[in-house]
Amino acid sequence: MKAKQIINMAAYQVNKLTGGALNEAYQTLKSVFNKRAKTFRKHGAERALPPGFRKGMQSSVGMSESEKLQALKDVSAFMRGERSSYSGWRRSELDQMESLNERLKGVFHFDSLDDFRQYGEFMGAMQTRLGEMWGGESSQVRELYFQSKRLGVDSNQFLWNYEYWIEHAEELQKAKPISYSGRGLKTSDYARQLNLPSINEFYRKRYSDVMQEALLKDLSGKELKKYVEEQYRPVSGIVRKRKK
Repeated sequence: MKAKQIINMAAYQVNKLTGGALNEAYQTLKSVFNKRAKTFRKHGAERALPPGFRKGMQSSVGMSESEKLQALKDVSAFMRGERSSYSGWRRSELDQMESLNERLKGVFHFDSLDDFRQYGEFMGAMQTRLGEMWGGESSQVRELYFQSKRLGVDSNQFLWNYEYWIEHAEELQKAKPISYSGRGLKTSDYARQLNLPSINEFYRKRYSDVMQEALLKDLSGKELKKYVEEQYRPVSGIVRKRKK
């Protein structure tokens, strides 16, 4: 059976494969996919591969039939897409970047695919961290990324101190780029420029507020610890109170 036939098989057809036919199909697809995966990794684009297959399809030794069938379906679905080759994926990325540049005309412009991908990774990380609150705050997150590029600060600095800069978003827009040599800029440099409370002070106050709330609820021991962990949750520097 040729790889193209396997890739275009419907799920019910794949499920009918057993024994030697299943092993043959697995090995055939593995050979083709792993060559493509190698090209993606060569260009540092393994994140574009299906989760669980970024290092390629593994040896079938020790795998159950159900695991082989699922791998065939997952990889075949990827291989049917326009982004299954590195050239196709790169072309798609360029089209998306150009489309976004058009929508952001006069606001921001991505000069390279590296910038565009960094933006996507930043937005994806923030969406994961904010969870259900993402919908209401995505535009603010986007603005923080644009500010990071304007001010020459690693965007992760804003990710780590998200709560602080969302609260001081208006002041941040007034910040003027700082020129430093010898070290990278930090968001704390702009906090000082704008005469804002220190970032550490901001988070200490957040923690203190949560502790006071816990004491007012007369919590102690394990209950106190659990309440503080739930209400004050520093994840990569982000402090987020859960909605009541």
